[in-house]
Amino acid sequence: MVSPISLRASVLPALLCVTLTALACERPDATASNCPQETSGDEAPPTEPAAGEAAPAEVAAPERPQPPERFDLEAIDTYLAAEVEARGFVGLSVAIMRRGEIVFARGYGQRSLEPAAPADADTVFAMASNTKQFSCSLALLMAEDKALRMSDPVAKYYPGLTRAKEITLLDLFQHTSGYRDLYPMDFVISEMAQDIDTEVLVQRYGTMDLDFDPRTRWSYSNTGYLIAGRILETVGRKPLAELM
Repeated sequence: MVSPISLRASVLPALLCVTLTALACERPDATASNCPQETSGDEAPPTEPAAGEAAPAEVAAPERPQPPERFDLEAIDTYLAAEVEARGFVGLSVAIMRRGEIVFARGYGQRSLEPAAPADADTVFAMASNTKQFSCSLALLMAEDKALRMSDPVAKYYPGLTRAKEITLLDLFQHTSGYRDLYPMDFVISEMAQDIDTEVLVQRYGTMDLDFDPRTRWSYSNTGYLIAGRILETVGRKPLAELM
């Protein structure tokens, strides 16, 4: 059986090539030189230039544009300050790197409303759901090392969760498991601000009835990633932060 990872690795490049070729053929300036053409099989092969006849001149590749030598940092600073004010953002920190060096770093707005404190270049913000992409990458690296498979059922690690034999790790990462989201976007309750043990949340939300049958719908689920994170910790035998 071909694993989802190896199948994806082999199929995606081929699909990409076909897509790019198709797009090129749809362009108004597309010609027979850049699009595959149907042939009857009887056409003669291209002939070499006759003796004394000049060969077609090669077309030089266009010179690659070079990045600008300077950023208009003052304009960037003015824009960000205006956006924070106009949109009512609480606060943000911005850094711009060029050729491995930080050329701009500044904070805007507030890092705290009560008590009031301004944000600066060193203000630390929670990564929140930005961590999901790193969890996916970690899982794929583990799969590459054969420490786990994306097709593993959740029951291999959490046999007591709802329909754990039917739901795979890939379902968790693709938001197709059906597990109810522990942090819905349409309302907020005070319990969300409390420090609750991860395992408690896994057992609470992972044992509820599913919102839908696995793989029949897509619905954003923090619960799925919480379960996936705990599985990665089990496989890696370290806290998720250390594994990252």
